[in-house]
Amino acid sequence: MSGMKLRLMCLVWPDDSPDEHSVAVKIDNDDTVADLKELIRDKHAPRLDKVAAPDLVLWKCSSLPDDNLEQSLKTLQFDGSDVRLVRLHIARRQISQLFEGEDLSKEPLHVLVEAPALAQPTSKDQTRSEDKEEDEKHEAHDKITELIAITHKKYKSSLTKNVNAPSPSASAKSGGYVTFQKDGDPIYDGRYVATLPAETRAPPIQIYHPDFAHFWDDSTNTNLEVPPEVVRATARFMGKASGIYKNEDIRRFAIRSKLLDVLNCGMKKVVNLDSTSPNGIVITQALVMVEAAAIGIEEDKNEFGDGGSNPSTQAGLSYGRFWAQSNHAKIRENSCCPSFLIAIAGASIAILGAIWTDKIIVQRLTNYIWLGHDTIFNDEAIYRNVHILYALSRSLRRLDVFYKSLKIQSQPPVPKKLEPRYFPSINAYRGLDDTIINFTFIIPLELDSVCTTFLAKTEGPVSEPIVVKFVRRYNKEAHQLLAAKGMAPKLRYCDKVGVRDGDPSYGHLRMIVMDFVDGETVEKAETLPPTFHQQIQDILTVLHQADYVFGDLCGPNVMITKNDEVVFIDFDMVGKHGESTYPIMMSPSIQWADGVADGLRVMMKEHDLKMLQRLVPGASF
Repeated sequence: MSGMKLRLMCLVWPDDSPDEHSVAVKIDNDDTVADLKELIRDKHAPRLDKVAAPDLVLWKCSSLPDDNLEQSLKTLQFDGSDVRLVRLHIARRQISQLFEGEDLSKEPLHVLVEAPALAQPTSKDQTRSEDKEEDEKHEAHDKITELIAITHKKYKSSLTKNVNAPSPSASAKSGGYVTFQKDGDPIYDGRYVATLPAETRAPPIQIYHPDFAHFWDDSTNTNLEVPPEVVRATARFMGKASGIYKNEDIRRFAIRSKLLDVLNCGMKKVVNLDSTSPNGIVITQALVMVEAAAIGIEEDKNEFGDGGSNPSTQAGLSYGRFWAQSNHAKIRENSCCPSFLIAIAGASIAILGAIWTDKIIVQRLTNYIWLGHDTIFNDEAIYRNVHILYALSRSLRRLDVFYKSLKIQSQPPVPKKLEPRYFPSINAYRGLDDTIINFTFIIPLELDSVCTTFLAKTEGPVSEPIVVKFVRRYNKEAHQLLAAKGMAPKLRYCDKVGVRDGDPSYGHLRMIVMDFVDGETVEKAETLPPTFHQQIQDILTVLHQADYVFGDLCGPNVMITKNDEVVFIDFDMVGKHGESTYPIMMSPSIQWADGVADGLRVMMKEHDLKMLQRLVPGASF
């Protein structure tokens, strides 16, 4: 393929007429991103004459419909969270690597271009500080300030949308749901518009509030002792839920009291300030703020399909509408607004959880559970449902205590720091001597919606920067192997998430704490040190000699320190050669070694070598 030319449709954004102003750029596939920037600047003369080509920011586009290009472009989010965009960071990366195996004719646009304001000086015009160390401090501060500003902006945008959107009952219908999820600031519940693929997954809500983790522990604990009256109440509730009712109101009247007997709580219909209302809300009071909090929100349908919407979808939308009201502002500003959601359709019930960080996250804590008495020997089903509903009852009581004891936190102005509500609730790990070490989160280290890696600082006489991340799998031994040789950050902790007595188990989640590395990832580095190739090969040699496969050798997982040292920073995927397997779900934005992308493949050392060639074109090993 060497020497083959590619025809790329490019557009400088923003633009009010993208269909008219897109231009075609022809480039050899063995040219680089830097070459593409030069060609784009030349094509857009005289508009970009005063812009240095290296200052152009390029985004690779995909999944933009040809028949509605302008509208689709308006929904793009240039913050790293939109799966339709991949930033082309590395100037030396070959074009052939970026578009390998793709049918370019299927996309109306291939590259979006962001140009700096012409009134601003370009990177070549900027003068360097005489004090390099002070200059680097300012640069780090600017990055943190930018991340804080972006996070606040996303939160305010999400709030505005949920205030002004159509009613939850209208948005929950298929057409309304498409519109809500398409127009920016969707609910992060895993659902996306099929014609406009976007990332709507999020980290597990358990790490943001422990009551969701407690629910999981209780609902799966077969040794949890359930009072006999709760068992009897559950059987009665299931009996009423088995009935077929003429309409929704009759069903609600018949079964709600039985459900509340199981949950041992009250439920009322609360009308929002804009006159919308869920079917039912379990309310408590945040005593310090003198505001009502929804610890539970219920939506129901007489049967599946009635009303044209799924009650679990409507419950998530009702959550956003309730908490977006101005009379809940104090609670909203001082917590992540945890609520349990209850969805009932016919003889089925589902339990969900929801939080609000810079976005609304809704996740299913159970599937739809069958409530019907469909066999004369139904004791096992009753006891299964008892554990789930009793776990919900206990969790609602915990949330009640949480809101009643919620205190107003000082709200620092930008750019000092982000409020705790944007971060996981976990704030400690155990040191080598088993002592509790407290820490405070500073910023998320990525802007995308699935980020579980954060910059933090330890508390105490000597505060140190650390990196905290949450994972399901991690190779502690491989990390320690490289850390001992200075090829990875020092690993401080790799174990269960909860470290205090009474903390929930958090299931299979693990917390990783490591030293902070001052530097840039290869993905973002402007230049590479002269010894980069040799250093990265040395690291792979150490891993491979110990029979490890790194597995995810790409730009974001390799860092270059201020001293030009190369370190590996992510060991989520590391496994044993010929034994371990890749995860089920593999990121579609990464160019994996051949045969790996569909997941669950056996890990082989040669996969690292293929990834190395893509990371460093021309490298040999």
